[in-house]
Amino acid sequence: MDRKWLGLGLVLMGGISLLSSLGYYPGELTLVIIGGLLLVMYYRSGDSVFRRRQGLLIAGAIVTMVGLFAAIEQNFSLGDQDGYLFFIFLGTAFLIVYLFHTSRLKNLPAGKRRWPLYPTAALWGFSLFIFLVQMLETELARRVLSNLFPIGLIVVGIIIMVRAFQRGKE
Repeated sequence: MDRKWLGLGLVLMGGISLLSSLGYYPGELTLVIIGGLLLVMYYRSGDSVFRRRQGLLIAGAIVTMVGLFAAIEQNFSLGDQDGYLFFIFLGTAFLIVYLFHTSRLKNLPAGKRRWPLYPTAALWGFSLFIFLVQMLETELARRVLSNLFPIGLIVVGIIIMVRAFQRGKE
């Protein structure tokens, strides 16, 4: 990427952040603009998806989605829904990385192309867990759900270890 674009992006991000901290600009929109600038920098970082800097896309998607969540939370009364909605937005950031970058890298094996789908599924699953705990406000439901999450982690960990040991024997 051309250094002038990097410099311009940093100056704009710093200026927006300074205006926000001085109270001249709503803070939650600062994140959306900074994320948008990172996304523009991603597209300017190479002439094809194979040459673009994936880190800029990851950072841009995460910052944009967190900024969108903050703007929605600031302007609407979300109540109990803010807990699980945050993780939906964060998971969606990784889905964006998959859709705009890694899914297009056809020369990579499927596992290396699909890695953003794993944090997406984990964050959306955690969001569902939070949603269920909030919606099922009984003591029995809380006990069952609070035990299911650690048990799920243990089961997934065991599956990963078994697969790792099986690959090691081959």
